[in-house]
Amino acid sequence: MTQEIDIASRLDRLERLLDECRAPVAAEPSALLNITLLRIQRLTTEVQSSLEHRHLADDLDSVTVRLLLENYGAVVRQMRASVTDAGRRLTAAAAVIVDGKGLVREERKRRK
Repeated sequence: MTQEIDIASRLDRLERLLDECRAPVAAEPSALLNITLLRIQRLTTEVQSSLEHRHLADDLDSVTVRLLLENYGAVVRQMRASVTDAGRRLTAAAAVIVDGKGLVREERKRRK
């Protein structure tokens, strides 16, 4: 197989991969995460397969790795947002508990 045919077939696979792993515009965050994780898995497989046949990365491998890193970044951003949201919820819950403890103490004092 010539290098041009190899690049063309790899480019076709990459295009198909990105098309098949496209998220709907109004997708839920969990659906977006699943789609991104699928894309990461398939991009990783593509890079691995490409480098098994050649010992040196080419420009298409660089583009694929760049896409892979962008998707990792998207997952990390989504996870950070989830952790931040969970932290806010825990802080709010802790405040409710503290308020509740104060009310219980006041009620105990009042009953004595």
